[in-house]
Amino acid sequence: MAQNLPSQKIHTTEITAVTISQDGKFITSFSKLDEIVALWNYPTGLNTPVTLELNYLKKNKKVDIKTIIDTKNKVTCEFDLTMSKKLLYDNRLFIILYSSECDKPMILDDEMEYFSPDCLKDVFGRAEFLADGETLGIYNKETIHIISIKSWPWILLRRICIQNNDFQVFTLNPSTNKNYAIFRQWEPHNVFDVIDIDTGKCYLRIMPAQGETTYKISNMRISSAGDLLAFKTSLGGLHVYDLCSGLAVMSKKLIFPCDFQFVNGGKNLLIINFDKKKEHILATLYNARSGTELAHVALSQSNTKNVRIINEEQLLVVSSNLNRNILIVDEWNWVNMFRKQPIQYTDVFTSNYKDDRDLITGYKVGKYPSFSPSVKLVRDFPDVNVPPGKLVLDESCSEYVISSRSLQIRFASGVKLFCIDEQNIILVSSRMIILFCAIDNDMRKLVWRPPHYLLNINKFSYQCIDDFSNRRILWIDITYGDSMKNYYTIIPLDVAISGHDLPDEWMQHSCECQGPVEFLNLLSIKLYTHCNTFNSAKTICNLIRYKVTRYDEYTPTEILEEILQHNHYKPTIGSNGENPLTIAILEFKSVEIQQLLDYCMYHCIHDGQPGFMSIVVDALPELARHYPKILDKLMKQCTYVKIPPIIWKLKPEKYDSIHENLWGDKFDGSVFMTNSKKHFLNTLFDKWETIPRHSATYCFVPLPGLCTYPEINYPCHWLTIFLNTLIPRHPSIFVKLTRLRPFEAFKYSPFEAIVKFKWHAFARWRFFQLFFLYLVHFGLFISAVNTNRGQLMIASMILGAILMLTWIRRSIIHYVNGIRFFTVFATYIELAAFILPVITGSLKHGDNVAPPELQSLSVLSLWIFVAAQLRVFKGIGVIIAAFILFAFANSLMILLSEDPNFTSFDNSLKNVWSMFLCDYDSLKQWTDNRLVDIYKIVFSFSTTIILMNILIAILSDTYEETINYARTVWVIKRAEIIIDIELSWMIPSERQNRNYFPWGIIYEAFTEDVDEWSKKSDAPIPCEMNDEVKDVIAKIRDEIDEMKDEITKFKDELKQSLSEFQKFHTKVVEQEIK
Repeated sequence: MAQNLPSQKIHTTEITAVTISQDGKFITSFSKLDEIVALWNYPTGLNTPVTLELNYLKKNKKVDIKTIIDTKNKVTCEFDLTMSKKLLYDNRLFIILYSSECDKPMILDDEMEYFSPDCLKDVFGRAEFLADGETLGIYNKETIHIISIKSWPWILLRRICIQNNDFQVFTLNPSTNKNYAIFRQWEPHNVFDVIDIDTGKCYLRIMPAQGETTYKISNMRISSAGDLLAFKTSLGGLHVYDLCSGLAVMSKKLIFPCDFQFVNGGKNLLIINFDKKKEHILATLYNARSGTELAHVALSQSNTKNVRIINEEQLLVVSSNLNRNILIVDEWNWVNMFRKQPIQYTDVFTSNYKDDRDLITGYKVGKYPSFSPSVKLVRDFPDVNVPPGKLVLDESCSEYVISSRSLQIRFASGVKLFCIDEQNIILVSSRMIILFCAIDNDMRKLVWRPPHYLLNINKFSYQCIDDFSNRRILWIDITYGDSMKNYYTIIPLDVAISGHDLPDEWMQHSCECQGPVEFLNLLSIKLYTHCNTFNSAKTICNLIRYKVTRYDEYTPTEILEEILQHNHYKPTIGSNGENPLTIAILEFKSVEIQQLLDYCMYHCIHDGQPGFMSIVVDALPELARHYPKILDKLMKQCTYVKIPPIIWKLKPEKYDSIHENLWGDKFDGSVFMTNSKKHFLNTLFDKWETIPRHSATYCFVPLPGLCTYPEINYPCHWLTIFLNTLIPRHPSIFVKLTRLRPFEAFKYSPFEAIVKFKWHAFARWRFFQLFFLYLVHFGLFISAVNTNRGQLMIASMILGAILMLTWIRRSIIHYVNGIRFFTVFATYIELAAFILPVITGSLKHGDNVAPPELQSLSVLSLWIFVAAQLRVFKGIGVIIAAFILFAFANSLMILLSEDPNFTSFDNSLKNVWSMFLCDYDSLKQWTDNRLVDIYKIVFSFSTTIILMNILIAILSDTYEETINYARTVWVIKRAEIIIDIELSWMIPSERQNRNYFPWGIIYEAFTEDVDEWSKKSDAPIPCEMNDEVKDVIAKIRDEIDEMKDEITKFKDELKQSLSEFQKFHTKVVEQEIK
């Protein structure tokens, strides 16, 4: 449209930089040659082209760019602008003009006054206001400065050193209102880390695909639900990643987007770009998870790059005249551009039916002669001549009838049906929309249901539109609730009915086994197994839950096999925690479990994509509980997995090391953390644990996120925060798995490497602190009992009471998190070690006299408790045996203090040694003492029997098995102590520290062990179903067929018996009448 150009111009030369505010109400322009910055007011909502004349000008200023750059470089340098939102504290917005990373940014307010905060005096680099509009980032090659402008004075929040990382872009997560910085790791590989700028924690690691060309990220968006991340690349591509797994669910190459945004609650992605001739601005709507192109429309003729999507429906396009010194603004409602026609709603009947199946009153089946619904009444159907590949809708009676050449369906009165064309018919009820379509001579159906948070459908409208590519689009609008809010869903009609693609929100409910005409479900979805429409977690969960009937031509197992063979499926966890593998385990679908495990392991190991294992990690506790043999097989496959040297740029595959076997290290992109330096004692312990130099191989644990704790992002009351700190209730998967004590997992190297890493990273130092505290308590009480000093006893009582309170807290934590605590004998030893000395001390401190039996039991429990703490170390059997001797010697000395054989510790120890050699003569005179008898039994059990078992194992063939079993037990015991430290002795912020709980763990393994394992391990994991699984499926099918035959035979016999009974009954009645 031609525009009248203003007679007076603000810019006399070409405008070189433009920025648009997030709400679209302000536009800032800059001309490099005339050095003028102008701020324009734009009245949004006009939806017509507007030339920015003087009446739209808010303020302009001629700036001195000498303060930014050297004027000699004025011609070659590039300038850009960034703009904040209007701030509440003084109703101002700020504009920043910046150039290169070596120059100082220029800050102006909306009155074009220079602004120089103290926190930015020595800060140089490029500037960008983050998506929240009130946080500023200034970055160069070495440092990122994060500044808050919410209040005056501005505050420097963070200074991030990035010397070893390549900064890309900032982004905001709208679901948590957190800002992130994106870094490239290991250039030139496309490994990107999404870093929380407040904590430095790596929120997501994006791993590259094999053979992917190196690119830079120039823009990034996160969906409103916080589950998807989209970014455009320097190569003109756009990628969408799942934030939980880090897997790419959608990739578009060479589309060169100007702007993009998640819309429709994060389900769809709107992309603005140009056509191939760069003559038209195009708006394309995609389904974000499947990548299905939903709609495509041309907005205007322009070639500007100044485009901003300002909300769910509006976008601004800022272009210039031929001389490029006057701005022209176009505002578009892209939703109306897609619809093309106004909405005309139809009321939807409010269903009172209890079940969706009640929407149908009968069938007449041609293709399925054995089908006879047990609930539906098959009524008389009209004879309809249906042409091939067509559907016929009969509206002649009160109940609609849809007919194809193979099937007729009669619907209940009140159900709305709309005929789109001869091939497609829509059914609308208050809870669902069904698209019936004819393919060849058969009928298919696709189902859509409103999201769970929406109420019943009140009104309905649809439009069948031809988009820019002359493809038919079915755009459906609904209203819901008392407020009549609008919601829409789109299906590319021609693409969908041809079986080429389908949006995931339509596939989710098409996989359900519920609803009308469910026997068409698997027939309908089989058309789409070759595309990305199954990427939603809920879709696969519904498919696995599907209950096969005798009328289904396919099984969910066959459909899943076909999906996995095409290698398009990206396993993810749903927003509500839906995990397909967990569903398969709980539904006892062993074949589907093995299919998913093989698929995930194959792509993790062979493609270097650990994100494929996200559903496996989440399902490990259930797998250990229900399928330990499958867990054992899985952990074999996870053992000694070498790091892909081409994709992950780390150390060489083999190198010399001085660390012990399975020495772990974090594999995480966190750039700065509090408490990141090692404690000096940890460094010292690491030096003590070195071994002679040897050849090592770097391996990784293919279980990403196993050790990380879930982050609480929703706002909480201070009391809730306090209770969560006092009693943590959101454990990691590692904690959930350890509480089950699965030998099938802990006997393999990955879990031993994890336990070693945790021990070295944080558990070791905390354990020694706790052990020192226990030794102090032990020493105070033993000294107080032997010396009868009251001050020592008081100190022992105080410390014992504190430890007793911590025991109560730990018992609550363990109970809440489902960890075995009260069923473990060591728990009661610990309780006795804390409570008995307190009782003894209170009696000795008062006027009462503590019985020697109580004192003896207190001493024995303390000795055993201290000895039990040493189980965290391996190879200390001799030390524990010595502790047992000392424990009984000390306790018997106190119990039998009147006996000359036990008057001193030396004499008592000699007699206990004699007892160890089966000589109990020193206790003959105490045969009437029940406690002495108990001591005899316990001592003999804890010494003679245990030592004899070890001797038998050494002298037999089971020695190696016993050693391996003992090693696994030791790993589990150390893991249990570690999770106790994590839950009881760490605050929430420490459990979020990625130095302690990284996203992934890599470890050093002896090269000879890795090579030996590689020789004896199984062949590479097949991506497709192996012969063994196929045989199992065939066997199951045969058994089902046999069961069907038996049921049919039983029915015939039953009918015959009933017939004979009726005959007999008739004869009896006739005889009685006669």
